[in-house]
Amino acid sequence: MRPLVPATLVAVVALGTALVPLVAFVALATGGCGGSAFELVSADAAAPVMDASTPIDGPAARPDAASDGSSPPADASPPPMKDAAPAPDASEAGDASDAGGNAVDAGDASAAAVSCASMTAAQIVFCCDFDEGSTPPWNWAYDLVGGKATVAADTTDFVSPPNGFAASVPAFLSGNATLDSLVTTFVSSAVHIDYSFEMFVKTYGGGAGSTTIPTVPVAQLQIGATGSTALFLTLSLEGSELHLVQSFPAGDGGTQTESTPVVGTIGSKEWVKVEMLLDRSVMPWTVTVLLDGTSGLNLPAAITLSDQSVQVQLGIIEVVPPMAANAFTFDNALVRAY
Repeated sequence: MRPLVPATLVAVVALGTALVPLVAFVALATGGCGGSAFELVSADAAAPVMDASTPIDGPAARPDAASDGSSPPADASPPPMKDAAPAPDASEAGDASDAGGNAVDAGDASAAAVSCASMTAAQIVFCCDFDEGSTPPWNWAYDLVGGKATVAADTTDFVSPPNGFAASVPAFLSGNATLDSLVTTFVSSAVHIDYSFEMFVKTYGGGAGSTTIPTVPVAQLQIGATGSTALFLTLSLEGSELHLVQSFPAGDGGTQTESTPVVGTIGSKEWVKVEMLLDRSVMPWTVTVLLDGTSGLNLPAAITLSDQSVQVQLGIIEVVPPMAANAFTFDNALVRAY
C-alpha cells in the first residue's frame, strides 16, 4: 500500500485492487441542486496518451481553479464546515412525481424521480438531482478533474429529468492517474449517515492490453477530516460487482485496506440505486450496502472515531494507466443524517 497525500486533494488511487485515500476539506455549498454483466473493454494500442500535467505524487496535484471560480484554489485554507444537527428518526421524504428520464424503464424499481426542491425533511443534509442548471459542480463544494477526464451534464441518460451527471475517462496507456468526481463535506454527530445515488454504467473499461478486471472507485463516504486518521468507505466497481473497500490507519502509521464484495449484479446500461448506510449507534459501527433496496452487504466498520467531519464523493474517483475507457452517469445523490 503506498499512501499518497497531497496537501489539498481528495481522491482514492486505484492501484490494482488497493485503494489509497487522499484528503482535503472545503465548506459545503448550500442550496438546491438542481442487463447484463459487462464485457471487458480493452484499449487500442493507438489510444490517446494521458497528459502528464497533473502529477499525483507532488503537492501541486490539486487541479487549478476554474475560470468561474467554482473550484477552490489549492492553497486556500478550508473554511468552517456546515454543521448538520442530528434530527429525530423519521420516515424518508417522498419522491417527487416528475417522470424519469428516457433511460429508465417504467418497471424499474429505482425509477422513482427525486426533486431536491420538494424535500424538506430536517434529516436531509445534502441533495443533488442535477436538474437545477447544467454546469458542474452544481451544488457540490467542488469538482476534482485531472488529465483528460470530463464531468458534464448528461441530457440523454437520467432518472429525474432533464439531467444526470456524466463522468468519463478516455483510454490512456501512460501518464499519471486521472479522476473526475464531485465532492462535498459537512459535520454531523448523527448516529446514522445514509448516502444514496442512482448509477448507470455506459462503458466499463479493462486494463489496456490485458484481461485484468480493473477497479474503478465510484463513490466514497469519509469519516474524519485528517487523511492519516480517517475512515474511508469506498464503493468500487470490479467487473459486474461493487466492492466495499475500507481504508483506515494501520498500527505502523501506514494505511490498511479491506475489500468485501457486495452481493448483487451491476448491469451494463441499467439504472441501479446504490445506498450505503453507516450506523454509529452502537460499537462497533456497522456498514450496510443496498442495491435497489436489497441488502447486499452488512459488516462492522474497520474502526470507530470521534471526529464528526464527513465527506461525500461521487464519480470516477481515480484510475491509473494503463486503462481503457470508462463512462458512468449518476443521478439523485442524497445524504441523510439522523
